[in-house]
Amino acid sequence: MNPTQHPEIVTADLKRKRSDDILPTSNGLTSIAYAMNRTNRGKVLIFNQVECAGESPRRGSDEDVKKLLETLPKLGFLPSDIKVCTNYTKDQIYEKVSKLDDENELNDADCLMVVILTHGTHGDALMASDQLYHLYDLIDQFTPLALPSMAGKPKIFIVQACRGGREDAGANLYVENNNGSNYTQVDDLGSQAHTFTYPEYADLLIMMASHYDHVSYRSTVRGSWFIQHLCSVIEKCDRKMNSIFDIVIKTNNAVSKQGQYGPQQISSFYSTLTKQLFFDVQN
Repeated sequence: MNPTQHPEIVTADLKRKRSDDILPTSNGLTSIAYAMNRTNRGKVLIFNQVECAGESPRRGSDEDVKKLLETLPKLGFLPSDIKVCTNYTKDQIYEKVSKLDDENELNDADCLMVVILTHGTHGDALMASDQLYHLYDLIDQFTPLALPSMAGKPKIFIVQACRGGREDAGANLYVENNNGSNYTQVDDLGSQAHTFTYPEYADLLIMMASHYDHVSYRSTVRGSWFIQHLCSVIEKCDRKMNSIFDIVIKTNNAVSKQGQYGPQQISSFYSTLTKQLFFDVQN
């Protein structure tokens, strides 16, 4: 077989060994929404990088932190469970994440949120206070094998950072027709299994301030476009009716209107969530 042909991998070709451990989760295969009725809503880590080696200070980032501290309790997070980590080095960031599973509270948590406010560059490289690290290397620390207490539970990453140097000039549009239609599709997921194998990288939602390879904008007085609009959307949302995807799309819409007659920005997201996620209590 020629390795340059990149064939599809069949089951028999898989070499990676899966752990024999069976991890508990509150979310089964036939669940249509993540369980959000445990003792704790969960933990939030906010990595606020105002000072980054070799870069200009991120003035206005503290305004984003202030807004997040006001807004996230509306999603059920206790203020005491929201930790702000300012100007951490790369090693400090990874050490803080590695200690998450030592906290027994996560066993009774609905979800986990990580907010990263920093400079960024191509390939989703992010700045700690001393050096670059890669977003997806950090996300590797949140798989079920690395963080068993969050197995099968939603992990939300919110990243305010540039993703490159390209600027979005925008396009001029006009509304020609608006004959859309709504539809609902219901899947039959089959019977519930007591134990099941599950992808390591399921249950992730990564919200990014900009499109791949593009800049994002931040006011030194009012904070970043993305974080400020995200918080405004959360404050106005109906937690019983609006899922996380409603929040994400409304945030994208708000960000898209920020630079109506100037520089443009569009926030984006990547999701491996397998269920709907609502922040009200599901009984």
